[in-house]
Amino acid sequence: GATQNTFALLRDKAGLTLDAVEQRVRHHVEPVAAQADYLKTMIESGLIDADDPRVLGVALKAALAATPQVAGIGFVRADDLRMLGADRSGGALGEEDWSGRPEIAKIVADLRAGGAGGWRAPVWSPAFRQTIIPLVTPVRRDGRLIGLLILVLDARELSAYVAGFSTPD
Repeated sequence: GATQNTFALLRDKAGLTLDAVEQRVRHHVEPVAAQADYLKTMIESGLIDADDPRVLGVALKAALAATPQVAGIGFVRADDLRMLGADRSGGALGEEDWSGRPEIAKIVADLRAGGAGGWRAPVWSPAFRQTIIPLVTPVRRDGRLIGLLILVLDARELSAYVAGFSTPD
């Protein structure tokens, strides 16, 4: 009767609310994936030289301007796990040896074995001093993995974004 109808209406309302939240979050993160695909295409085609740190660094820094939700971006070379990255601190490009990071070596091995890129689980980042949500995009040339782009979302920023439209007026 009436109780069943009330529960059905509440269930429907909750479903619609969750669908709306999911849609808004998708609109927030889809430009990040589009940016990663664009950079991947530019590197794979040779328009951005991944072997030239100056050229690659300019491209990485410029990519941050188009995606304000991205806290940092890096390119990790598959052969030696050296990473060149940029973040929103405005400082110099960071260049680091990530060969001692087993989680990065595992990602590279998985991608070499045919694994797919994509969003990874949230993880604590000592560099950012917070939880990040990484998007890993493999970059290949002539079928060979040459590196991976990692674009990082700040979990606090995403949480604040969701809170911004989830809070009643």
